Amino acid sequence: MYRILIVDDESHVVDWMYEMLGEIKDVELDLYKATTVTDALCWLGRTRIDIVVTDIAMPGMSGLELHTHIRRLWPACKVIFLTGHNEFDYAYQAVKNEAAGYVLKTEDDDVIIAAVHRAIDSIEESMRQQWMLQQAEDRKQSAIAALRKDYLAELLRGGERDAEQRRQSFKELDIALEADEPVMIIIARIDEENREHSFMKPELIPIAAQLIATAALVRWRNCEWLSTLDSVIWFIQGEKEAAEQSMTAVKYVEESLERIQTDCRTKLGISLSLIIAEQPVSWEQVGQKQAGLRQWLMQRMIYGRELLLTESEREREKKAQPTIGWQPDRSKLELIRLQLEKGQKEAFEETLTELEQSVAAIPYLTGESASSSSCLELFFGISAPLLSYMNRWQLQSLLDMPGIVEKLTQPDLFASWSELFDFHRWVGQGIFRLLGERHEHRESNVIRHVKEYMQANLHTGVSLVELADRVYFNPSYLSRLFKEATGKSVTDYLSELRLERAMSMLQENKKISEISEAVGIDSPAYFSRFFKKMTKRSPQEYREAHLLGAAADKNAEEHK
Repeated sequence: MYRILIVDDESHVVDWMYEMLGEIKDVELDLYKATTVTDALCWLGRTRIDIVVTDIAMPGMSGLELHTHIRRLWPACKVIFLTGHNEFDYAYQAVKNEAAGYVLKTEDDDVIIAAVHRAIDSIEESMRQQWMLQQAEDRKQSAIAALRKDYLAELLRGGERDAEQRRQSFKELDIALEADEPVMIIIARIDEENREHSFMKPELIPIAAQLIATAALVRWRNCEWLSTLDSVIWFIQGEKEAAEQSMTAVKYVEESLERIQTDCRTKLGISLSLIIAEQPVSWEQVGQKQAGLRQWLMQRMIYGRELLLTESEREREKKAQPTIGWQPDRSKLELIRLQLEKGQKEAFEETLTELEQSVAAIPYLTGESASSSSCLELFFGISAPLLSYMNRWQLQSLLDMPGIVEKLTQPDLFASWSELFDFHRWVGQGIFRLLGERHEHRESNVIRHVKEYMQANLHTGVSLVELADRVYFNPSYLSRLFKEATGKSVTDYLSELRLERAMSMLQENKKISEISEAVGIDSPAYFSRFFKKMTKRSPQEYREAHLLGAAADKNAEEHK
């Protein structure tokens, strides 16, 4: 859909243009009228305009001066100058101002329509080129970012032990670290009580990560960070000369991170727990180091929030751990929560299936299985997000079903993993179905309200932008939604409403000027052209035909 603004100080020219352009059917147009430059600037300041068809010679401000304002407000907008002056100076100025066209008012309608089509083609070509350039740049940056993330993750898994190859990869991926120097790491996890909040606003994670990176660079030369599904890991190296600083490197980190924890809590609304490695390690050892620190951090987070731990504390508290059997895939439990948040029904069911397959050989919760605690973690890792989501969105029809809450909180009500996963899958399907119905109902209410508003305010000359403002929608989205719901564009629906009301008032023998005003058309002459275009008859012909028909019906009734 393209928005076209018609500007001319002669209202009959504006009406003529509006009617002519309204007959274009091969592309959807949203048309606006302005008979003063002030009105034109008002429209331009209120909504995006794609094409302006404007007279050049107007009182107060010429079309050429208006073009300057248009280029400032909407640089991509195409301007077609319409004038009665067939003079070289006007044409020269139009070309100089990079106008999309220069058309004489004396030209045939086809010439003006062709100029509009050329402007649309130009917009689409510009959009296509911009899209291709942006796509190429986005792909390049995304590819580099993804490769950088994958490469750092590979280093943590113990890959890339060749120092020369590592050096080359750092250079190619623009990794701000030295491939030959040892590296110190910091690991952070979002505290459990904030996990749901943070995944609702994923942009908070890089903000917090950048805060720590910035603080690190005050004391160290190099810093990079890697975000995983449940953690953020910083790599820092190359402590700067700090002769005037009495604080040790690790103490500096602790002090900085304590302030950042406070900032994250007060400004971002999330709480972080962190652990610091006190000694740098070689790249060959960094994977093993982070795995040990990360595991200990997760264990300690069970007992507190906003933890700030150091490696020496870990060593002091390190105890022999009992052999741990099967453990649930916690990354998939996080995915369950995330997929619910994003409404990803197919992905949610796929993750459930993967989790079900992972426990195929594990005894169920009955008996004294050594893995019972892990099985309980899996059970509540799935059921808790489901229950939380139903509560948050007040899906009462699900919550009120007999046994739902009990089954989401009592694993002993199931006889097998298969039965349990079938139930969780069924609850998930119910959540997605109810939210889908709620979304459809909301859209249905919006369309009904828009129709009622058009009916009640037809006399004001309702516009798409005005309708979108009423329902707090983007105009383009509302236009698509309306057409999907009714099979008609907003413009066509308004035309049908105008015609219906006009016919009714003609049957009541109202004046043409009164009817024109009632249907939101400023000019009676333009109303007559509109009516004839819609019915192939003039308003007077329609009125006379109706009156003759009514008289004939009356005579027939009297002779019965």
